[in-house]
Amino acid sequence: MNIKAQRDISRKLKIFVHSERIKNVAKICRYLGISREAFYRWKRSYKNLVKRVNQ
Repeated sequence: MNIKAQRDISRKLKIFVHSERIKNVAKICRYLGISREAFYRWKRSYKNLVKRVNQ
């Protein structure tokens, strides 16, 4: 995995952790300049990945 991919994954994980603390996805997305659709797409992909790893 290259450095850009690692940074991207790290950024998304930080966003998920922050969203758990703040509990306001719209506010987080607005601040970071991403759409809520993108946030939920990333979150869904992350949950699917975690399920596959835990099986």
